[in-house]
Amino acid sequence: MAASHKELHMEQPAFDPITLHSRIAQKFDSRYATVIAFRERLEKWSALIRKWIKPGDSVLDAGCGSGFLTACLSGIAGDITALDGSQEMLNLAKNKFSDEERQKITFVCHRLPLSCDMPIFDAILCSSVLEYLDDMAATLESFYNHLKPGGILILSYPNILSPKRWLDPVAYRLIKKPSFYPYMRNRPKLPGRFAKYLKNFGFEEIQRMYSGRITRINISSLEFILPLFIMTVRKK
Repeated sequence: MAASHKELHMEQPAFDPITLHSRIAQKFDSRYATVIAFRERLEKWSALIRKWIKPGDSVLDAGCGSGFLTACLSGIAGDITALDGSQEMLNLAKNKFSDEERQKITFVCHRLPLSCDMPIFDAILCSSVLEYLDDMAATLESFYNHLKPGGILILSYPNILSPKRWLDPVAYRLIKKPSFYPYMRNRPKLPGRFAKYLKNFGFEEIQRMYSGRITRINISSLEFILPLFIMTVRKK
């Protein structure tokens, strides 16, 4: 598939998440080297990719950001589509690969949901994207429509069981942090309820993990209160 670049030329709202991530693209990219939570998240996603992505699979990295998960895919998957609404993020992603590696990666600048002309995939990854979308339901429906029968969707979402998620609105009112809070269109959810929500779109849960440690201490019995859950589901 030839690379395509589609952009929406319209006035964006004040708290447009793509404008935010375009503005902080370089800073966001550097966090994977400096922030424990980002490194830990990448480790868990890497393990999931090794477990669920088969050699030669066609995979979509939906909301690829600066390309860290795309890089994890590059040694396993066959055809890879790296899609993001931010051209600045895509530029950083492209720079992570050699000319030879880029031969099997298609970089697409497009907002979610997926358009009908996108191909069908064996698997879709969607890390820390759904909470920012104006229409999460339409995006999940588009993921279902663009997965092969039995295809894998791995996604993350904010966990309402995490104390951090309770404090975010309070902290934002008081000190305007975390700065990303007003950009979130969809609020944190219970993992079990989110799994039931996904059933409405034809997905069944097959694995659940939690992510977001801010220290090197790992207490496995308390992982369920980490800020993110990462859910692997299969298209029925």
